[in-house]
Parts: sequence; C-alpha cells; structure tokens
Amino acid sequence: MRTSLLEIKLHEHFDVYFEDLSEKARKLVRFKNNQSLVLLPATVDWCSSCDGAGTRSVYDIEGYDMNAMIYDEDGIIDHDFADDYFSGRTDTVCPSCQGAKIENVVAFDKLNDLQHEIMLLNHKIFQEGYLDREEAIAERRMGA
Repeated sequence: MRTSLLEIKLHEHFDVYFEDLSEKARKLVRFKNNQSLVLLPATVDWCSSCDGAGTRSVYDIEGYDMNAMIYDEDGIIDHDFADDYFSGRTDTVCPSCQGAKIENVVAFDKLNDLQHEIMLLNHKIFQEGYLDREEAIAERRMGA
C-alpha cells in the first residue's frame, strides 16, 4: 500500500516541552497558528467510523442507545423503526470521511527515530494531562 505524509496536530501544550526534544527532532516540528504540527507517514485505510460504507445512521452519530430505541421497556421490538434503521433510511454522510469511505491513518510502523521521539513526547504530555485531571477529580471527591 502506498505511503504518504499526514500532518498531525500535537498536544496543545507541546511547545512547553519542545526543548525536551533532540535538536534534530525539533527541526521536524512546525508551528502554525499557535499549533504544533509534524508530518508523519500515513497509509490509506477504510474509514474507522463507517467501516468504509460512506454513511452512518444519524442515531449512531448522535450517540443514541439503539437497543432502547428499537425495543420498548417491555422488550417488544418497534418493527417500523428497526426496518428504517437497518435498511439505511436513517443514514447520512459519514462525518469522518465525508462519504469518501477511506481515511489516512498514521503508519506508526514506518516512523523514523526522530518522528518516534516526537510522538513519545506527545504521548507523555497527554498522559501527564490525564493524570493531572484524575488527581483533581480525586481531590474534589475528598472535599478539597
């Protein structure tokens, strides 16, 4: 499969940690409109949102509980709604791929050492943010 380059947005606070990168890795990071960006190898794959169909049900996109919509509280199926849903009458263009059925995905197995260094730092920043949020939640639970 053909490999191309995909521009990836890094964590919003990546610039704070920028000096943690090696000098060569820093040259790969671009800054545009207060956003840190890096070009990474990518391959084309089926859209992960619609599985390559190009469409999705409006109810799936909006996060409805389909079991609750198809079955009533007594477990009786609403045949009209089920027919509409499973026949595709509730479908709309996939918001992820805009109907193209495919998407570019980062080819992590094709990263060079510098790109790998950048992505590890980016992951570390996300992880630290997650841990900070979890700590704040725990403190609120304890009344702090």
